Amino acid sequence: MSLKLPNILSFYFIAPIENLEGIMRHGILCHNKIKELNLTHADLSDPDVQQRRRFNQDFKNICEKDKSLHDYTNLYWTAKNAMMAKLICNQQANKIVILKINANRLLKSKGWIISDGNAAANMTKFYRKEDPEISLRFSEIRQTTFKLTSENAGENKRRMCAEFLFPEVVSADFIDQIASPTSIVDEKVKDILSKINKFKIRTVEPNLFFRFNKVGSGVRMRFGNVSLYRGDSFSSDADAIVISNNTVGVMADQRKILDG
Repeated sequence: MSLKLPNILSFYFIAPIENLEGIMRHGILCHNKIKELNLTHADLSDPDVQQRRRFNQDFKNICEKDKSLHDYTNLYWTAKNAMMAKLICNQQANKIVILKINANRLLKSKGWIISDGNAAANMTKFYRKEDPEISLRFSEIRQTTFKLTSENAGENKRRMCAEFLFPEVVSADFIDQIASPTSIVDEKVKDILSKINKFKIRTVEPNLFFRFNKVGSGVRMRFGNVSLYRGDSFSSDADAIVISNNTVGVMADQRKILDG
């Protein structure tokens, strides 16, 4: 009997652009495989988080003997999550790309595991492909990954970092698209792919990075439900611009506003 799962088009991998050439040559490697091959690579992760991933006992209890999260590549169900927001806040947007991975091809493979949230978090649960209720788990995770389903903001962040964990290596052949936040990054991607004679579909998709195309003379960035607009506020596409005054009734200086 074939496994029936909800239709998932893509999983996502956030990569420093300087790692792209190596990924296209060797695939997306798990933490331990990179060490085994002694490969040089840029690392965006937090060392403390990696330590928690290495010793996560809940994961060890369901995976193969002597394996850990570091033996699996971690792909996200959505790239618009807390990890991406942190990178944007740390001014890393022009140093990264997002790889769109063909989910349906991966799902036909063996050995994968899914998590219902950030794999380093204590409350996260893991499910193997062989779980008799795996279809139900997929539906539940899709619901909590793409929507705010908790009144607790921290819990929503955990859920939206749900992961698809694949043993050791995700082949570069499974990469459908390379998304860039800007045309400048896309040109770098083009040069890298030309250098190794591999050509994948490239696209500029600022929305995947919580960024938006230029509006008027400014740039708008979005973090969850909050948008930050930098530039001339009168060129913004907002429905209304509200200028507040303080509690003693002193109004904002209009000249300063107009001068920017």
